[in-house]
Amino acid sequence: MSVKRHEAPTTMTPLSSSIFLILMMTIAVISNFSIVATALSTTPSSPWDPSPWRVTLNFGREPGTTMPQSWGKSGGRLVLPVDVLVESDRVSSKSDDVIGGDATPLRLTPMLGTGGTRPTFVNAQGEQTVEIGDEGGWRVSLPPGGGKTGKASSLNFYLDVLTKGASRNDVEIPAERIYFLANCWREKEFQLGCRAIEPIERSYRRAQQKLERKLDHDTGDRRLDGTDALDTIAAYGDMAELVRNRDDRLYKLKEAEKIFPANSGDVSKGAWPGATEWLAVSPKGGMAIRKKKMFGEEFQIVGTWTASPLQQIPHQQ
Repeated sequence: MSVKRHEAPTTMTPLSSSIFLILMMTIAVISNFSIVATALSTTPSSPWDPSPWRVTLNFGREPGTTMPQSWGKSGGRLVLPVDVLVESDRVSSKSDDVIGGDATPLRLTPMLGTGGTRPTFVNAQGEQTVEIGDEGGWRVSLPPGGGKTGKASSLNFYLDVLTKGASRNDVEIPAERIYFLANCWREKEFQLGCRAIEPIERSYRRAQQKLERKLDHDTGDRRLDGTDALDTIAAYGDMAELVRNRDDRLYKLKEAEKIFPANSGDVSKGAWPGATEWLAVSPKGGMAIRKKKMFGEEFQIVGTWTASPLQQIPHQQ
């Protein structure tokens, strides 16, 4: 007895064609989101994985700036959040001697749409959108003598503002390259820095508390009441010594804050290419624009900035 063989059809039915098309479209969508999905994972699998951050630009007049006197004179501010993807690839455009020095900066890509929001602010005319260039650049420079001391490294990057005339009151965003600078620390350096600054902070707090106790209206030094002239003179001498002691410790604290992480609870921490350790970024960042002058050039301060990761590192969850 012969067995009849059933051959598989060689053509697709309309139903199978539709299923195949849907499958291919799904694969395409997954591919388009793969980079963002990798960036939004909580733990980088590679030190070169991209990482998404939100950089909040706070434009306004700052002490020591050489911006025109009319710019930001009112004291008003213009705040602009920009979502960026920090990458480990080199920039494709011409290198920037401020950021890269002899090396080519690494890429910083504005995230528009998928995974990020468009940079907007609100003025008297309503919501305004600011266009940012397709590519920025970044670099982290180690402190003199290298790491392993808890001292801050320097995070430098730039973004290009393309929209002209974006303003709020008397603060107008410069439509040009903006440079950003802040202290930063990798995880181990941050921990070393916190340990280094803690006794300096404690010493200042103790000196301030001792001064306040002497000045307390109810429990302070009664010689300051002025009932006895000689006692009052002696008390003022003691107070002057306490003030000098407090000011000396305050000076040492301010100097320490230039290189060690102050107010560690306010420091943003997140994944950043270059290491699997997270990066802590100081909330005291500065922004400036570069201006050519007849002899040389200068950097004009245009505001401050902060950064926060668009993902949480495990211990922050």
